[in-house]
Amino acid sequence: MSAGLRPFTKKGKKMKTRVITGIGIFVVAVALLALNFTPIFCIGISALSVMACLELLRVFGMHKDWHISAPTYVIAGAFPLLAYVTKSRPDLSVTIILVFASVLFSFLVYLLGVAVFSHKKIKYAKVAEVFMSVAYVIISFTSMALLMYVNKGIYYFGILIISSWGCDAAAYFVGSKLGKHKLIPDVSPNKSVEGA
Repeated sequence: MSAGLRPFTKKGKKMKTRVITGIGIFVVAVALLALNFTPIFCIGISALSVMACLELLRVFGMHKDWHISAPTYVIAGAFPLLAYVTKSRPDLSVTIILVFASVLFSFLVYLLGVAVFSHKKIKYAKVAEVFMSVAYVIISFTSMALLMYVNKGIYYFGILIISSWGCDAAAYFVGSKLGKHKLIPDVSPNKSVEGA
């Protein structure tokens, strides 16, 4: 059988996996939007936050270090859930933001303490990378959960999902055909600046 007639090439399998993943993410996003005023919405966002932090810690090779991973997962799971509290008590939103900032600062101090007491096994630069990455993810998912409870929040949430998903899809599909300048070749070699 010639190379052009093979039904499942390596590139074809990658494309199929990407399409299936994209459809799965779209289905989850639509399901979360359908449950937007229930606690299930915040539980779903919370679960996504924890999964994103798990992936990040895997990237840094720290997902098995429970001194770092356990508090990360607790914070990542707890804060999107607090968004549901602001739905019924909007007067608490400023208090929740202050608590959130305090917890993140305390988490940074804790991570630095872990680095100090690890006797140079964990570098300060690694702690900084982990903290900034995890804080970015947690703040993003918590903001998405809070966004749903502002006036016309469902539309803002929809625009956020569609624009980020659309940019990612265009960076891959358009970028792999027409792009000349790679976006982030180490992460996704087929995405290009022109596609994004």
